[in-house]
Amino acid sequence: MFYQMPKNFLWGAASAAYQVEGGATADGRGPSIWDTWCKQNHRASGDNACFSYQRWREDVALLKNLGVDAYRFSISWSRVLPTGRGQLNPKGLDYYSRLVDALLKNKIQPYVTLYHWDLPQALEDAGGWQSRDTAEAYADYAALMVERLGDRVKNWMTFNEIPTGIGKGYELNVFKLKNGSTISGIVQFEDAQSFRVALPGGSKFTIGKGEIERRDLLTVSLMPEGLLEALTQTQAINLVAYLQSPDGPPAASLQAGVWRIDGAVEGESMKVISASGGQARNQPMGGFKASRWSGNDHLWWTGGKVGDKLVLALPVKEKGVYELKFVCTKAHDYGQFELTLDGKPFAGGPFDFYNPAEVVTSGELDAGRFELDAGEHRLEVKIIAPNPAATPRNMFGLDYVKLERK
Repeated sequence: MFYQMPKNFLWGAASAAYQVEGGATADGRGPSIWDTWCKQNHRASGDNACFSYQRWREDVALLKNLGVDAYRFSISWSRVLPTGRGQLNPKGLDYYSRLVDALLKNKIQPYVTLYHWDLPQALEDAGGWQSRDTAEAYADYAALMVERLGDRVKNWMTFNEIPTGIGKGYELNVFKLKNGSTISGIVQFEDAQSFRVALPGGSKFTIGKGEIERRDLLTVSLMPEGLLEALTQTQAINLVAYLQSPDGPPAASLQAGVWRIDGAVEGESMKVISASGGQARNQPMGGFKASRWSGNDHLWWTGGKVGDKLVLALPVKEKGVYELKFVCTKAHDYGQFELTLDGKPFAGGPFDFYNPAEVVTSGELDAGRFELDAGEHRLEVKIIAPNPAATPRNMFGLDYVKLERK
């Protein structure tokens, strides 16, 4: 069976700049997110690709021999505008101008895609597609290309496969961890052992794949323009805290310029009753940028050995039944611990606070319900063992404890 194609049907071929051009740094081209992603994830890169940047004449000859009527190709945004906006790179623009002329000379219609997933890295560093500035930079870039090539190019595509660019680049990943907590955000980096996740508000976490019970992918819902600016500072912080976890993390506020979780008992403020080994003291955490600590500090216990115990005093103002939540620090030299309150183990324990890549917080963990009298209660931390992969220093950090009355 044969089907007769319409007389105006165009037979064509298609490519994407990063997939075929090569010449990743040739003649002033700037880096794009595709370059960065390949290098970070140790994947085959487009540094050379098919050498089309150098061999475009041969490519046009191949297209002519194929007998195609049209060729769809994309412009590398960072080849013509290395930082995404501002100074034009004449050599980059000349490349596309020569390609268009050669196609037309061979009676092949150019179909130009303005964006095939290769956002200039400078724009990504400034916020990427979640920033309105990027949309404005794109509008300027599109206008420039039409101005310079529009006398010869009559067919333009604005974005290639929008659902793929948005879905893969900005999917919201919701990680349900084995310890019962939930972390949600956009995956910025993945390797064989872990995910690096950016949370709403700018905090970043590294999550070991062995910690994950389930991973769900959701479409990001971006806030309507102008709504965030209309919120007060406290409202904005509370909104970010809520968005960080579907399980409803606590609200936060600024107190004298320091970010704090409302109602939390800061670890560094808790009285140390005893330590059978090592010492516990305050440690400033402002220098670690992958997470944020309430009060900017945590209680840091170092020098302990397996079996050692740290006993802290947890103050309770009124008798009642409380849901106890807490946040600890995770790092490559942190170990496995058992936590108890007045002898009752925390739910979900023992806890492994090893993290291979960076110093981060654990996210808020739920220790369960406790019936407590007013006064001081004994919060006991016991070193169980180092993680087999950890630097065996058995460190422990407590950011805060929060009691929610039921």
